[in-house]
This record gives sequence, structure tokens and C-alpha cells, in this order.
Amino acid sequence: MNALPHDSPITNLRAFQAWAGTEQIMGHMQTKMLRTSVLALQSHYDDLSLSASGMISAVAGNMTLVTTHSASHQTRERRTEDAILDTMLSVSRYDLDLPERSGRPERWPDIPTPARSIILGPAAVGRSIDHLATSELAEIMGADIFWEDVAFWGIYGMSTDDRLDFTMRRREWLSNKRIVHVAIDATVEHKRAILHAYKSQSVDVWRPLRYAWTCAREAHLKASFAERLFVTERGRSILIETGFDLSPGPTIAYGQTTLSSEWCKVR
Repeated sequence: MNALPHDSPITNLRAFQAWAGTEQIMGHMQTKMLRTSVLALQSHYDDLSLSASGMISAVAGNMTLVTTHSASHQTRERRTEDAILDTMLSVSRYDLDLPERSGRPERWPDIPTPARSIILGPAAVGRSIDHLATSELAEIMGADIFWEDVAFWGIYGMSTDDRLDFTMRRREWLSNKRIVHVAIDATVEHKRAILHAYKSQSVDVWRPLRYAWTCAREAHLKASFAERLFVTERGRSILIETGFDLSPGPTIAYGQTTLSSEWCKVR
């Protein structure tokens, strides 16, 4: 296993890119927390991997993965790429086959929910109408934990415009949320291996990994990498029951709002 980069992407981007660009085959993750049943709803085939694969690879003993807007001109290729998760987790898949960029359907189909599953979905930070529709569906199904879904493959995920738009558009939704930063140093090698699968979308694996590095810096963590969640009070309790030890974090300025935060790490 390659060592984590000692140089930050700010002081030595080339070294960081070289580390991120190294492909490596990884098997099933083994952690003390790997016992949780998870129902995750993503709009497109790479969404979960980009946003929360560091956390998921540590906690999901078995996972039902629902992809809502799975129909596109790349459906077969993207579904094959997303199968990387099947090599690391026990995954049951359920595709709704809605057209990409179609947003909210007139009626959502019934989705089987495994008993005692933690339900996760996107927060819809970016401007995707698919992500917003999937976030609303996750909330209808009882989700209290939502991952941050910025434009990871773009020029840089930390888009000031997207954060501003998100906090204006979802101000009421955010009123009962706090941020939890999950330090993923223990699983970042798995996240890196997963991200290398999505070659139809980008080969710049360093971009989402650099965002995870920036996320840890924003939270003032000693960890090198982190993923960001938006959770309700009930979602916070679910994380604690899952085995996360939450510690107080700084107040985070996010777009037009400020949110209290906590942090934890995968074990």
C-alpha cells in the first residue's frame, strides 16, 4: 500500500497528483465498524463513490444502492464502472432508470427498504436537478444523513457559487442540520482505488481527493482527508449508534450560512 502523501496539494501538487494517480486493486475493507446495513440513494453511478466512499467502505456490512437517474447514453459503461463497489462491499442494486437530467418524476416507484437500514442520500449542494430530486426522495424515505455532493470532477469541487446557491435555495432544509466531518485516512486508499474505476467521467482522481484534503483543513482536523455530511439530530444519534465517536468541531461558514460541526473518524 502506498503511503499517504506528506506534501499537501497546495505546496506540492505534482507529488499529490502522482500519489492519487497510482491505481491499486483493493479487496473488501476490514474495520471494527463493518456491520451496518445501509440504503443509499444516488442519482448517477459515481455519486456515492465521489462523496462518501471513504465512510461507506468502513461501515457498510451490506448495502442496498438505489440509482435513480441511471438512464443515459453511457448507461452500460457507467454501470460497469460503478460495479467497483461490488468488489469491496456486499451490494444489492436497484436502478430506477429515470433519464439523466430529468429531475423529479411525476411519481416515484416503490423502493424496498431493508429492515433496520441507515438511509443516506445527497444534500444537493450542486445545481443538478437530479440530485435535488434524489435528496427529496431520500428525505421522504426517512433519511437523516446526507452527503455533500459538490462538483468533484470539475475545476475544483469547492465552488463558492454552488455553496451560495445551495444555502439560498435550501435555507429551510438546512435549518435543522449540522455538519459532521468524517476523517477517512484509514480508508482513503480504498476511496482512491474506487475512483480510478470511473474513467468515462474523468481520470483526474486527484481532484476529489484534493477536495477531501481541503475538507479536513476547513474542519481543522489533524487527519489528512475527510468527507462532509449534513445530519439532523436523529442522524447524529444514528452515527453514534453505528460506532462513531463524535467530537466538537468549529463553526463552519458555508455559503450564506454558518453551521455547527462535529467530527469523527472511521476505525
